[in-house]
Amino acid sequence: AVEAILSARSAGPFRDFLDFLFRVDLEKVNRETLECLIKAGALDCFGLTRKAMMALVEEGLKLAQTFRKEKLSGQASLFEEDLILPKLPEIRDEYPKEELLRFEKELLGLYLSGHPLDQFKEKLQRLEAIPLEEAPGKPGAFLVAGRVKTLKIINTQEGRLAFLTLEDKTGEAEVVVRPKVLETAPWLREDSLVVMRVTWSERNGVSRLLALSLDSLKEETQIGQCWVKFSLASLSEEKILEVVRVLSEHLGPVPVGVVVSDGNREIRVLAGPRYGVLPTPELGEALRRLGGEMILE
Repeated sequence: AVEAILSARSAGPFRDFLDFLFRVDLEKVNRETLECLIKAGALDCFGLTRKAMMALVEEGLKLAQTFRKEKLSGQASLFEEDLILPKLPEIRDEYPKEELLRFEKELLGLYLSGHPLDQFKEKLQRLEAIPLEEAPGKPGAFLVAGRVKTLKIINTQEGRLAFLTLEDKTGEAEVVVRPKVLETAPWLREDSLVVMRVTWSERNGVSRLLALSLDSLKEETQIGQCWVKFSLASLSEEKILEVVRVLSEHLGPVPVGVVVSDGNREIRVLAGPRYGVLPTPELGEALRRLGGEMILE
Protein backbone atom coordinates (compact mmCIF):
# COMPACT_ATOMS: atom_id res chain seq x y z
CA ALA A 1 0.00 0.00 0.00
CA VAL A 2 2.80 2.43 0.85
CA GLU A 3 4.55 1.80 -2.46
CA ALA A 4 1.27 2.31 -4.34
CA ILE A 5 0.72 5.65 -2.61
CA LEU A 6 4.30 6.80 -3.25
CA SER A 7 4.02 5.77 -6.89
CA ALA A 8 0.86 7.83 -7.35
CA ARG A 9 2.39 10.74 -5.44
CA SER A 10 5.40 10.82 -7.77
CA ALA A 11 3.17 12.37 -10.44
CA GLY A 12 2.51 15.35 -8.17
CA PRO A 13 0.83 16.25 -4.88
CA PHE A 14 -2.67 14.98 -4.26
CA ARG A 15 -5.13 17.84 -4.58
CA ASP A 16 -7.64 16.45 -2.12
CA PHE A 17 -9.13 13.25 -0.75
CA LEU A 18 -11.02 12.42 -3.95
CA ASP A 19 -7.95 13.03 -6.10
CA PHE A 20 -6.11 10.59 -3.85
CA LEU A 21 -8.76 7.92 -4.48
CA PHE A 22 -8.67 8.49 -8.23
CA ARG A 23 -4.90 8.16 -8.49
CA VAL A 24 -3.85 5.35 -6.15
CA ASP A 25 -4.01 1.70 -7.17
CA LEU A 26 -7.20 0.55 -5.45
CA GLU A 27 -6.19 -3.08 -5.76
CA LYS A 28 -3.29 -2.35 -3.40
CA VAL A 29 -5.00 0.35 -1.36
CA ASN A 30 -8.31 -1.39 -0.71
CA ARG A 31 -11.20 -0.22 1.43
CA GLU A 32 -9.89 -1.79 4.62
CA THR A 33 -6.48 -0.21 4.14
CA LEU A 34 -8.05 3.12 3.32
CA GLU A 35 -10.18 3.10 6.47
CA CYS A 36 -7.13 2.24 8.57
CA LEU A 37 -5.22 5.17 7.05
CA ILE A 38 -8.10 7.50 7.82
CA LYS A 39 -8.54 6.33 11.42
CA ALA A 40 -4.80 6.56 12.08
CA GLY A 41 -4.74 10.18 10.91
CA ALA A 42 -2.52 9.52 7.88
CA LEU A 43 -4.90 11.42 5.57
CA ASP A 44 -5.57 14.42 7.82
CA CYS A 45 -3.53 16.49 5.34
CA PHE A 46 -6.57 16.72 3.06
CA GLY A 47 -8.32 19.05 5.48
CA LEU A 48 -11.34 16.84 6.10
CA THR A 49 -12.37 15.38 9.43
CA ARG A 50 -11.77 11.66 9.83
CA LYS A 51 -15.50 11.15 10.27
CA ALA A 52 -16.12 12.95 6.97
CA MET A 53 -13.59 10.82 5.09
CA MET A 54 -15.04 7.62 6.55
CA ALA A 55 -18.51 8.72 5.41
CA LEU A 56 -17.20 9.50 1.91
CA VAL A 57 -15.22 6.29 1.41
CA GLU A 58 -17.99 4.29 -0.25
CA GLU A 59 -19.09 7.01 -2.66
CA GLY A 60 -15.51 8.05 -3.37
CA LEU A 61 -14.44 4.49 -4.20
CA LYS A 62 -17.40 4.06 -6.55
CA LEU A 63 -16.46 7.25 -8.42
CA ALA A 64 -12.81 6.22 -8.60
CA GLN A 65 -13.65 2.73 -9.88
CA THR A 66 -16.03 4.17 -12.49
CA PHE A 67 -13.30 6.52 -13.69
CA ARG A 68 -10.79 3.66 -14.02
CA LYS A 69 -13.23 1.62 -16.08
CA GLU A 70 -13.87 4.59 -18.37
CA LYS A 71 -10.15 5.25 -18.61
CA LEU A 72 -9.47 1.68 -19.69
CA SER A 73 -12.25 1.87 -22.30
CA GLY A 74 -10.93 5.19 -23.62
CA GLN A 75 -13.90 7.22 -22.39
CA ALA A 76 -11.92 9.22 -19.82
CA SER A 77 -8.80 11.37 -19.99
CA LEU A 78 -5.54 9.52 -19.60
CA PHE A 79 -4.17 12.39 -17.56
CA GLU A 80 -5.34 12.81 -13.97
CA GLU A 81 -4.46 16.51 -14.04
CA ASP A 82 -7.21 17.03 -16.63
CA LEU A 83 -9.85 15.57 -14.33
CA ILE A 84 -12.74 17.71 -13.19
CA LEU A 85 -13.58 15.97 -9.96
CA PRO A 86 -17.15 15.96 -8.65
CA LYS A 87 -17.81 17.83 -5.42
CA LEU A 88 -18.58 15.56 -2.53
CA PRO A 89 -20.96 16.70 0.22
CA GLU A 90 -19.35 18.61 3.07
CA ILE A 91 -19.32 16.90 6.46
CA ARG A 92 -17.87 18.99 9.26
CA ASP A 93 -18.60 16.70 12.19
CA GLU A 94 -15.76 14.80 13.82
CA TYR A 95 -15.61 11.73 16.02
CA PRO A 96 -15.39 12.40 19.77
CA LYS A 97 -11.79 12.93 20.87
CA GLU A 98 -11.89 9.74 22.92
CA GLU A 99 -12.84 7.70 19.85
CA LEU A 100 -10.11 9.30 17.71
CA LEU A 101 -7.54 8.36 20.34
CA ARG A 102 -8.91 4.82 20.51
CA PHE A 103 -8.49 4.47 16.74
CA GLU A 104 -4.87 5.61 16.99
CA LYS A 105 -4.09 3.23 19.84
CA GLU A 106 -5.70 0.26 18.08
CA LEU A 107 -3.97 0.85 14.75
CA LEU A 108 -0.61 2.31 15.78
CA GLY A 109 -0.10 1.03 19.29
CA LEU A 110 0.27 4.57 20.63
CA TYR A 111 -1.56 7.87 20.91
CA LEU A 112 -0.57 10.56 18.40
CA SER A 113 -2.94 13.49 18.76
CA GLY A 114 -3.26 13.45 22.54
CA HIS A 115 -3.97 11.16 25.49
CA PRO A 116 -7.27 10.14 27.11
CA LEU A 117 -6.16 11.74 30.38
CA ASP A 118 -5.54 15.16 28.82
CA GLN A 119 -9.11 16.30 29.47
CA PHE A 120 -8.64 15.62 33.19
CA LYS A 121 -5.22 17.28 33.53
CA GLU A 122 -6.27 20.16 35.79
CA LYS A 123 -8.41 17.96 38.01
CA LEU A 124 -5.66 15.38 38.48
CA GLN A 125 -3.16 18.12 39.30
CA ARG A 126 -5.54 19.52 41.90
CA LEU A 127 -5.97 16.08 43.43
CA GLU A 128 -2.21 15.54 43.38
CA ALA A 129 -2.62 12.20 41.63
CA ILE A 130 0.86 10.96 40.89
CA PRO A 131 2.14 9.52 37.58
CA LEU A 132 2.60 5.76 37.56
CA GLU A 133 6.35 6.09 37.11
CA GLU A 134 6.50 7.56 40.64
CA ALA A 135 4.46 4.77 42.25
CA PRO A 136 7.16 2.11 42.89
CA GLY A 137 8.10 2.08 46.56
CA LYS A 138 5.90 5.03 47.52
CA PRO A 139 4.74 4.67 51.15
CA GLY A 140 1.15 5.02 52.31
CA ALA A 141 -1.94 5.48 50.19
CA PHE A 142 -2.00 7.74 47.14
CA LEU A 143 -4.06 8.49 44.04
CA VAL A 144 -3.31 7.34 40.50
CA ALA A 145 -5.35 7.60 37.32
CA GLY A 146 -5.21 6.02 33.90
CA ARG A 147 -6.73 3.79 31.26
CA VAL A 148 -7.48 0.13 31.93
CA LYS A 149 -5.38 -1.59 29.29
CA THR A 150 -6.17 -5.19 30.24
CA LEU A 151 -8.63 -6.69 32.69
CA LYS A 152 -8.98 -10.21 34.08
CA ILE A 153 -11.60 -11.15 36.67
CA ILE A 154 -11.56 -14.46 38.54
CA ASN A 155 -13.89 -16.02 41.09
CA THR A 156 -12.55 -16.71 44.58
CA GLN A 157 -14.11 -17.84 47.86
CA GLU A 158 -14.32 -14.19 48.91
CA GLY A 159 -15.89 -13.08 45.63
CA ARG A 160 -14.76 -11.72 42.27
CA LEU A 161 -11.14 -10.57 42.16
CA ALA A 162 -9.76 -8.35 39.39
CA PHE A 163 -6.28 -8.06 37.95
CA LEU A 164 -5.79 -5.13 35.63
CA THR A 165 -3.06 -3.25 33.83
CA LEU A 166 -3.33 0.50 34.30
CA GLU A 167 -1.53 2.85 31.92
CA ASP A 168 -0.95 6.59 31.87
CA LYS A 169 1.44 8.84 29.94
CA THR A 170 4.44 7.67 31.96
CA GLY A 171 4.05 3.91 32.03
CA GLU A 172 2.05 0.93 33.22
CA ALA A 173 1.34 -0.82 36.51
CA GLU A 174 -0.36 -4.03 37.55
CA VAL A 175 -3.26 -3.50 39.94
CA VAL A 176 -5.16 -5.94 42.14
CA VAL A 177 -8.77 -5.04 42.92
CA ARG A 178 -10.18 -7.05 45.80
CA PRO A 179 -13.82 -8.25 45.86
CA LYS A 180 -15.22 -5.54 48.16
CA VAL A 181 -13.70 -2.78 46.03
CA LEU A 182 -14.72 -4.47 42.78
CA GLU A 183 -18.34 -4.61 43.97
CA THR A 184 -18.42 -0.80 43.86
CA ALA A 185 -17.37 -0.73 40.20
CA PRO A 186 -19.74 -2.92 38.11
CA TRP A 187 -18.96 -0.67 35.12
CA LEU A 188 -15.27 -1.62 35.08
CA ARG A 189 -14.00 -2.87 31.73
CA GLU A 190 -11.05 -2.52 29.39
CA ASP A 191 -10.57 1.08 28.15
CA SER A 192 -12.27 2.50 31.25
CA LEU A 193 -10.70 5.72 32.51
CA VAL A 194 -10.30 5.32 36.24
CA VAL A 195 -9.03 7.09 39.32
CA MET A 196 -8.10 4.96 42.29
CA ARG A 197 -6.65 5.15 45.74
CA VAL A 198 -3.88 2.57 46.02
CA THR A 199 -0.92 1.32 48.01
CA TRP A 200 2.31 -0.12 46.67
CA SER A 201 2.92 -3.81 47.39
CA GLU A 202 6.00 -5.99 46.99
CA ARG A 203 5.70 -9.67 47.86
CA ASN A 204 7.83 -12.61 46.80
CA GLY A 205 9.50 -10.49 44.17
CA VAL A 206 6.17 -9.37 42.69
CA SER A 207 5.44 -5.64 42.61
CA ARG A 208 1.93 -4.28 42.08
CA LEU A 209 -0.62 -1.76 43.26
CA LEU A 210 -3.48 -2.70 45.59
CA ALA A 211 -6.68 -0.74 44.99
CA LEU A 212 -8.36 0.63 48.13
CA SER A 213 -11.07 2.49 46.20
CA LEU A 214 -11.93 2.76 42.54
CA ASP A 215 -14.16 4.92 40.41
CA SER A 216 -14.73 6.02 36.84
CA LEU A 217 -12.82 9.20 36.11
CA LYS A 218 -15.08 9.93 33.18
CA GLU A 219 -18.34 9.46 35.07
CA GLU A 220 -17.20 11.35 38.14
CA THR A 221 -16.71 14.52 36.06
CA GLN A 222 -20.50 14.55 35.63
CA ILE A 223 -20.99 14.98 39.40
CA GLY A 224 -20.49 18.61 40.29
CA GLN A 225 -20.48 18.40 44.07
CA CYS A 226 -20.58 15.95 46.96
CA TRP A 227 -22.14 17.24 50.17
CA VAL A 228 -21.83 15.57 53.57
CA LYS A 229 -24.89 16.43 55.67
CA PHE A 230 -25.19 16.27 59.47
CA SER A 231 -27.57 17.71 62.01
CA LEU A 232 -26.05 20.33 64.27
CA ALA A 233 -27.14 18.44 67.38
CA SER A 234 -25.28 15.29 66.30
CA LEU A 235 -21.93 16.97 65.80
CA SER A 236 -19.12 16.92 68.32
CA GLU A 237 -15.41 17.52 68.07
CA GLU A 238 -14.82 13.77 68.15
CA LYS A 239 -17.33 13.13 65.36
CA ILE A 240 -15.89 15.92 63.19
CA LEU A 241 -12.45 14.31 63.43
CA GLU A 242 -14.00 10.95 62.51
CA VAL A 243 -15.72 12.49 59.45
CA VAL A 244 -12.42 14.01 58.34
CA ARG A 245 -10.76 10.60 58.71
CA VAL A 246 -13.46 8.89 56.61
CA LEU A 247 -13.24 11.51 53.87
CA SER A 248 -9.44 11.21 53.77
CA GLU A 249 -9.83 7.49 53.10
CA HIS A 250 -11.95 8.18 50.02
CA LEU A 251 -9.95 10.80 48.17
CA GLY A 252 -11.06 11.50 44.61
CA PRO A 253 -11.94 14.06 41.95
CA VAL A 254 -15.32 15.33 43.20
CA PRO A 255 -15.34 18.55 45.29
CA VAL A 256 -16.70 17.97 48.78
CA GLY A 257 -18.49 20.20 51.27
CA VAL A 258 -20.32 19.94 54.59
CA VAL A 259 -23.98 20.76 55.21
CA VAL A 260 -25.01 21.44 58.81
CA SER A 261 -28.73 21.68 59.61
CA ASP A 262 -30.46 22.78 62.82
CA GLY A 263 -33.92 21.87 61.55
CA ASN A 264 -34.78 25.39 60.42
CA ARG A 265 -31.89 26.33 58.20
CA GLU A 266 -28.78 24.90 56.59
CA ILE A 267 -25.21 26.13 56.48
CA ARG A 268 -23.00 24.90 53.65
CA VAL A 269 -19.21 25.00 53.79
CA LEU A 270 -17.21 23.96 50.73
CA ALA A 271 -13.79 22.42 51.30
CA GLY A 272 -10.73 23.90 49.63
CA PRO A 273 -9.88 23.20 45.95
CA ARG A 274 -7.25 20.61 46.92
CA TYR A 275 -9.82 18.37 48.57
CA GLY A 276 -12.17 15.94 46.87
CA VAL A 277 -13.67 12.48 47.30
CA LEU A 278 -14.74 9.40 45.41
CA PRO A 279 -18.49 9.32 46.23
CA THR A 280 -18.79 5.54 46.32
CA PRO A 281 -21.48 3.48 48.10
CA GLU A 282 -18.76 2.58 50.59
CA LEU A 283 -18.30 6.26 51.49
CA GLY A 284 -22.05 6.75 51.79
CA GLU A 285 -22.34 3.79 54.15
CA ALA A 286 -19.44 5.04 56.30
CA LEU A 287 -21.11 8.44 56.64
CA ARG A 288 -24.47 6.87 57.52
CA ARG A 289 -22.82 4.92 60.33
CA LEU A 290 -21.71 8.28 61.71
CA GLY A 291 -25.24 9.63 61.46
CA GLY A 292 -24.68 11.62 58.29
CA GLU A 293 -25.86 11.58 54.69
CA MET A 294 -24.08 11.85 51.33
CA ILE A 295 -25.78 14.12 48.78
CA LEU A 296 -24.63 14.32 45.14
CA GLU A 297 -25.46 17.30 42.95
